[in-house]
Amino acid sequence: MSLLADKSLSFSPQLAATIGLEAAVLLGVLADVARYRDTSGWVVLRAQQLESWLPFWPAQDLQRISQGLASMGLINLRGAPYLSSQSLEFQLSIDGIGIEAASTQTFPAQN
Repeated sequence: MSLLADKSLSFSPQLAATIGLEAAVLLGVLADVARYRDTSGWVVLRAQQLESWLPFWPAQDLQRISQGLASMGLINLRGAPYLSSQSLEFQLSIDGIGIEAASTQTFPAQN
């Protein structure tokens, strides 16, 4: 495996200090995806795709962290829970300023 082939994750260190590192990393990924999707604001990510981008988190952690983001009011979730549906259907509930803050710095993934 080449370290240069890995995608870098973008997140705000200030946001991580406020909401926690896990939440900031996942929010950064979700904000990146939402930015490039032309939808009504709702995005559906299949488990296979999300878990390939974040291979260091098992499905249980992705469900826990995404539910945490929803409880903080940063994303809206709909549909069945991640573990049972094998997908994450979400909508960002932060404004354009918040989306920018979620992914302002890029740090290379380290193994």
